Amino acid sequence: MNFPEEMEVGDLIHNINPDKELSVEGNLIFHGRLKNTVSKDLIIKKIKKSEYSKYQERIDREVKATIESLKLKNVLNIEKIVESNNGEYCYIAYEHFTGTLATSIKASLPIKLILFTATEGLMHLHDKCFIHRNICPGNIVICEEDQQLVGKITDLSFSKCLSDDKQASISHDFSENSYSAPELIKLYDSNREFTGKVGDRVDVFSMGIVYFNALTEFNLFERDGKSVEKNILNDDFQPIYKTLNKSKFLKNYEVPLAEQLIKSMVQYDPNLRPTIKQVLNHPFFWSDNQKEYFLFVASQFIQGIPKIKQKFNFKHPGFNDDGQTTWVEALDDEVKKIVETKRGKSFKPYKNEASELLRCLRNIPAHINEQGNKKVRNIFEKHNGYFKYFSTEFPSFFIYCYDFFKDPDYSAYDTLRKFYCDCYLPDRYTAHKCNKMDMFNNCKWLCAT
Repeated sequence: MNFPEEMEVGDLIHNINPDKELSVEGNLIFHGRLKNTVSKDLIIKKIKKSEYSKYQERIDREVKATIESLKLKNVLNIEKIVESNNGEYCYIAYEHFTGTLATSIKASLPIKLILFTATEGLMHLHDKCFIHRNICPGNIVICEEDQQLVGKITDLSFSKCLSDDKQASISHDFSENSYSAPELIKLYDSNREFTGKVGDRVDVFSMGIVYFNALTEFNLFERDGKSVEKNILNDDFQPIYKTLNKSKFLKNYEVPLAEQLIKSMVQYDPNLRPTIKQVLNHPFFWSDNQKEYFLFVASQFIQGIPKIKQKFNFKHPGFNDDGQTTWVEALDDEVKKIVETKRGKSFKPYKNEASELLRCLRNIPAHINEQGNKKVRNIFEKHNGYFKYFSTEFPSFFIYCYDFFKDPDYSAYDTLRKFYCDCYLPDRYTAHKCNKMDMFNNCKWLCAT
């Protein structure tokens, strides 16, 4: 790309006017390219080195971490670093991106895909034994790849390499405290420097706040007029469900999944937080096909072990103990007819309603095909499928099922174990493009031990 007004710095050429939207926290951001090439566009960060104590050390660390993690999926690459002739400025050229989660949140963004892919980048860093330590919206950039927008991790200047004990020694520098884990904040001294050790769960905590911020445009720990840092240390955060329920990015049945995931990520005790792979495997990121398949398998499992039905006790406003109201009453009349006429000999909604709802979700697609009921088809099409229809009526039912069968007494069974494995399944988010059973069945060998 040629710019109307250009400036050369070493091997780089950049637009003389900075990008105002991307230029934050005192760093000027320019669009540019490599000199004497028609190469792809680059994003160039201009840094005044004198403004940062030990900034050269941070730049060197970012270069080292980026080089060692080179070509990792969803980690933003550094293409070139040059200094100005007088040594006053440093120019870092990155692969091109269109914005960050701090500057470009719009209702049209595929926010779940951006969060998933950025988390995937963080997982690759952890796999290389790096922790990032400065995960925040400004350090998750939005890039266009294969005609879709994805998130990538950037700014490795605070990253540290983990030792054999899975801990990193920290000293003498300061990261983004409003997204920092409590164990990191507690290491700060009065000079905003700190000494101690932390593990990779500090990044999980920070990413949990980023999730909440991206979905709601609020900081999870910003409340009651107190500093975010104090609220993090006091484990005092906003009501997650209530705030997520207003999100323009979530359907009502996605809110319980997002709430559970974020709560787990921001646990005060780092040992209680999930690993980054467990975050990626959470059903918040599953496609509808995957959720349908899980419920199908869970229904078959519970049908074969009647004793478990007695413990399966989902509570919902439509599930009353007085025997007068059943979940069937929440359905449209045409759907209700299908359920009641095809309920089978063992259908006992007043005795064990929750397990019968699970059974209904397993069988109703076949019943619709048998009867060819156009009215019911139209109802489901209006909701983009029968799963979304039932999920809208019973938004907490899926997460209840997922948590119920997560019990080690059940998840150890071969039929359910594949849904709770800690292995990373790279096509988990895109599984809606393939048969709903393929993604889980293809990972059996990973879960065999």
